Amino acid sequence: MNKNKRTPLFMVTLFLLVSSMLLTSCEGIGDAISTVVSSAIDEQIDSIFSSVTTSNTTTITSSINTSTTPPTSTTSKTTTSQITTITLPRTTNTTTSTSQITSITLPKTTSTTSTTNKPSTTPSNATALLSKTPAITPYSLPKETFADALEKEASDVIDDAICKAISYVNATRDDRHSHVVFAYEKDIEGDIAELSPNQQKLLATVVDKLSKFEKFEIKAKDYDGDLLVDMLSISRAFITNYPDINSYADISYDFMNNSLVDSYFDPKKDANYSVDDGKITMDEVKHEVALMNRVIDRIIRFMPSGLSTYDKYYYLGAVLASKNTYDGNVENRGTPYGALISGRSVCEGYQHAYTMLCKAANLYCGCRAGLPGNEGHGWNIVKLESGTFNVDITWCDSKERYKPYEKSWYTYFMMSEKDQNSHGYNPVDKIKATGNKVSNPYEEFVEK
Repeated sequence: MNKNKRTPLFMVTLFLLVSSMLLTSCEGIGDAISTVVSSAIDEQIDSIFSSVTTSNTTTITSSINTSTTPPTSTTSKTTTSQITTITLPRTTNTTTSTSQITSITLPKTTSTTSTTNKPSTTPSNATALLSKTPAITPYSLPKETFADALEKEASDVIDDAICKAISYVNATRDDRHSHVVFAYEKDIEGDIAELSPNQQKLLATVVDKLSKFEKFEIKAKDYDGDLLVDMLSISRAFITNYPDINSYADISYDFMNNSLVDSYFDPKKDANYSVDDGKITMDEVKHEVALMNRVIDRIIRFMPSGLSTYDKYYYLGAVLASKNTYDGNVENRGTPYGALISGRSVCEGYQHAYTMLCKAANLYCGCRAGLPGNEGHGWNIVKLESGTFNVDITWCDSKERYKPYEKSWYTYFMMSEKDQNSHGYNPVDKIKATGNKVSNPYEEFVEK
């Protein structure tokens, strides 16, 4: 897209429109559709894990999460007299002051498939109530011949976290819970349902094109409706339901040509490293997306068999917590790619990565948003036989530096609405957890 062909338009009026639609990110900035989107392990365990080598010759190295309480907002501010592109918050949080706006950019999936080569596990306390932090027995994956170079690359990225998560679930596995599974559902939050038929059609078109990595242009003169308004209206539904696309693609409004166009960029970095600017090729974008999908596939493939639904959610959270560290200073800090591949993200990265993992495992999962401490925050909602519950892997992982096998880690895992409110989440979304109480492996069983 030739940005030099774009001409000024609207000034203050358009700025107010855009500002009112901006989505909340983890770092506490506005909402796109008036909704806010959204201890350390002891040295002995570290040394044990760093010495374990999987039988496929991959050395397991420690990826200990060193984050403390999540950092305060790291919002970057840009002041300029003329802006050609504004990115509606998909990953990073940018506040822009301007007297002249000429272009707006919006957000971004590719589905993953799971296979069934499940590791054999022997839980040390399948139903026993834990009275203290359990000993962790290191786990190594079965011997494997990699199908291709991409599988080996994915193995190098995620196998350490998978091995840790399996060792944790072996030590804390709780078979008191139900095995009834509720399948993944799109649009739990109702964002798509609230769109007009025309807006739903636009969203479907954008998703189809971007998921196929297609270049496209939708001209306002050929569109049945207000293309700019509808683009802004679909933003939250786009982000919450298609976070994988949100890792590598945007849509932009070109005021010079009055059209909606695509933009593909490097998921390892951000929208400043785009295909249009020649800083990355489309083949490189496709490779990074394929790597992310392969990583997710490995996580699901090696999920231990026979787990209760509770422990399936736990295993996915333990992998994510073992791989990722809270970091508000990296470029892709709000993406699932940042959480699962780079291993650095803020709450949006945790939230969307967890959503993608649950989707791949066909487990019910949605996104929630709130304002704890008056700063934007995102987490998830999941479903057990006894109701729906809040899961916040960000705070499980980084709030007090606890590990998934420690009692305090469960403070933010499977929270009822009452539990959540007691921690000051201040939810601002349209959904609530319906379950009352879920026991963790350290508590007497009270779930109904």
